[in-house]
Amino acid sequence: MKRRRRRGAFKILLLIITSTSSAWTSATPLPQSGPESQWINIPSSPLEVRFTSSKRDSLILNRSSGRVVRYRVGCVSNAQTSKLKVARKTPWIDTDLESGKLVINSLGVHANDQSRCNNTNTRLAIVEVAFQDGFVWRAK
Repeated sequence: MKRRRRRGAFKILLLIITSTSSAWTSATPLPQSGPESQWINIPSSPLEVRFTSSKRDSLILNRSSGRVVRYRVGCVSNAQTSKLKVARKTPWIDTDLESGKLVINSLGVHANDQSRCNNTNTRLAIVEVAFQDGFVWRAK
């Protein structure tokens, strides 16, 4: 009897892991074409932007060891230089994102910001991240 319960629990756990990993692997890294081409992932950023295979949603992954409480996107340019220049910042976006977790957004969430960046020949990026402990990471 105990063995059957263990097998049932194992099957459920395996299903959860498989579902989670398939959702994660369906995200594509930046840059390519489509919505991803309008974003830049800054290597030192605690948050990474990815996109689902359907290109309808963005995934924001907390790859730091801290809890993120808010973040800010902005229009950035790195044309003809290795240093990023932040041209415009949007208002802060509140979140509660533990280490290793992700939040799923519709592409429409940043549609207006993308339009502004397209008009200035820049791309969107996460430019500031605030942590629960008070530390704020800023793009440089």
